[in-house]
Parts: sequence; C-alpha cells; structure tokens
Amino acid sequence: MLRPEGEALCARIRAFADPERPRPAELARLREGVAPVLVEVALELEAARRRAGRKLGDAAHLLLDLAGLEQATGLGPARHKAARLAACRQDDEVVLDLCCGVGGDLVALAERGPARGVDADPLYAAMAAHNAGVEVVVAAAEGFDVEGAVVHVDPTRREAGAARGRGRRDASLDGHRPGPDLWRRWLDEARALCLKLAPGVALDEVPGADAGELELLAEGRELKQCLLWAGAAAGQPGTRRATMLAPGLEGRVAATLVGRPSLPPLAPALAEAPEGRWLLVPHPSVERAGLVAEALAETGTRAGELHPGLGLLVAEAPAGPWFEAFRIEAVRPWRPERLRRLLRELDAGPVELRTRGRAVDAARERAGLQGRGARRLTVFGLRLGRELRAVVTLRPEDAGGPAGGAG
Repeated sequence: MLRPEGEALCARIRAFADPERPRPAELARLREGVAPVLVEVALELEAARRRAGRKLGDAAHLLLDLAGLEQATGLGPARHKAARLAACRQDDEVVLDLCCGVGGDLVALAERGPARGVDADPLYAAMAAHNAGVEVVVAAAEGFDVEGAVVHVDPTRREAGAARGRGRRDASLDGHRPGPDLWRRWLDEARALCLKLAPGVALDEVPGADAGELELLAEGRELKQCLLWAGAAAGQPGTRRATMLAPGLEGRVAATLVGRPSLPPLAPALAEAPEGRWLLVPHPSVERAGLVAEALAETGTRAGELHPGLGLLVAEAPAGPWFEAFRIEAVRPWRPERLRRLLRELDAGPVELRTRGRAVDAARERAGLQGRGARRLTVFGLRLGRELRAVVTLRPEDAGGPAGGAG
C-alpha cells in the first residue's frame, strides 16, 4: 500500500461517490489487473482511515485495519498518558510501549521523546513502526525485559483465540492478555508503569492498586480507560483519580479529582418532595472511582439520594463540572398514557429518555414520548424500590438556571 501502485489504488477508492459502499461498476474497474487481495486490503485501509479522523486526527498517512483502529487509544487519552510518562523519563531514556497494536499510544509517546514499541503480531508491529516512526520489536510481551524501564502496557481485551476483529471484549481481569500474573512481575521490575485496563474492571481486584494510583479517564462524559499508574508514575499512591479530558485531540485536562473511595454525606430530607430541586447525575469517572463525596465537597454541595443505591442525587442547585444537573418538574408512576398526557401539559417538544439498570426499554419507549411543544425535556425511567417511576426534568439551559453538567 505504500508503493506507488498501492497509493494509486487508494486514491481511486477515495474518488468513489461513496468509498465505503462502492458501486458494482466501480469495484469491477478497480479489480481490473489487480490481485483481489490487494483490492480488499485497500478498501479496508481506506475505510479505517476515514473512520479514524475523530480518534487519531489526520489519518491519511496511517497504516491500520478496522480491528486495529477499534482497539487503538484515541490521540487525546494517548497524549495525556504520554505527558505523565515523559515526566518519569531520565534524560534520553526510551519509553517502552508493550502490546502496541497499530500504535495509537506509541505515536503520542514518540512525540515526547525516545520510544520503542513491542507487539507479537508482525503485521501490527509493521503498522505501528510506520505510524509512529520509531522501532517496533516483534516479540511477545511476556518475554520482554522491563527491568528499571518506563513502560506503557495495553493488554488486549478480546477472548483468547478470537480472530482479529471477531472477538468479544472481556472486561474481567482474566480477560486481559497478558493477564494479572505478568502484571505483578512488571510492577516489581519496571521503574515506572502505566497499565491500561478496561474501564469496567473490578477496581478492588487490580494487582498493585493499593501501592499505585488508579485513574478513571474520560473524554467529556464518555469513560474511556482505567489506568494503573505504578512506581515513579504513581502521582499519589493508594488513591483513585477521576480525570475528564477536554474535547479535541490535545489531551488537555478539563478537570481532575483525586481521593480515596468513600460514601458521600447525604441529607435525606432533600430527596423528599423533589419537584423544583435538581437531579444530579455523577460523572462516570467520579462514580466509578468512588469519589462522589469528594466531588460534592469540592463545591460545598449538600445532596440526598433520590433512592438508596441508585447513584442519583437531589440537591438545591447544580453542582459544578462533576455532575449533570436537571431541574425536576414532576415525579409520576410510569404509566405511558398518563406520562404522554403530562408531557403535553408541560408543552414538551423533543424528549430525551434516560434510565438506569435498564428499568425501561429506552429505545422502544422514546419515540412515543416525543411532543410538538416548545420545551426540551429529559425523562428518567427509574425503578424506585418496587415502583417504576418517571422523573420529568429540564436541563439548566432550558430551566433558566446556572450552567451545570460536564460537557
């Protein structure tokens, strides 16, 4: 694909009216005098490049396939991690990127200084070397020497034995390859370590978490990664950190919060007769890290639980960047016909439907709640004890209140 004939093939694909759905006639002309396997590779390469833009920036020069793109770290999170690891580097020390895949993290590490990738897949190793412009060693991570090194590791989270791009993601610790047994060795040997884990892992079971720092990393409100920082890379050992990156590919931190998991001090009376008060939805990184108490304390907010264990709070006012805020207009039993009548009375137009614990089938119920009025409403379908309830709310910008929420 890097030779002139490969580049010409890709250029012809980009000229199609719809490159991802070529017309039969376009495909027939493309295949004239070209090996079928090269056509298939070129089609997938161009599809991956087109889809990579929001994740990796300008991808016109990258070598990657769709499975590699799916598993690659976006440039924003990668640059955030690279900045922390660069602070651990001594002089011109090389940072190792184990299980580097197509090089999403390696590109960001190489921007900061000397870096070397390692991957057992020769194809991905070749892709990463081209994408990052640095050496990539074809080797299994299990046998690589990390003694005294600064290391980033991104274990695969597909089921063992699955074909490239065909497996099912597994968020359990044992579903990572390499797994926890090897992590323990790396924790002892590496001078500084960043271990990228699935955001849904059981945090209390992560080896070395008590001596390292667990960071829940999000872009906007989307939780992306759980990171174990260990050795010289652990900013505050024994803590958890919630980090929200600003939109874009720069990896700029919009907000960060560090502490130890604890239950928030709650004012139950605030959840009584909640109409007119504010429903607070914790940011996913804060909720996963168990730092809701720290987030409330940061803004001096008093809150009560809408229902025990549900994770939603009721407060007198919005509470800064770590909570989405919605003014509560009404709380009613979930009766679709009555709910539609109530929404008409509230002059509902576009209606967003949200739920927790799949209390309602949001995809099925959403269409029936849309109105023709002027107000944008958000309806939460929630199970409060044994009862299914509809909590009808307004966002701050529609309620005339102060700005709240986390992007």
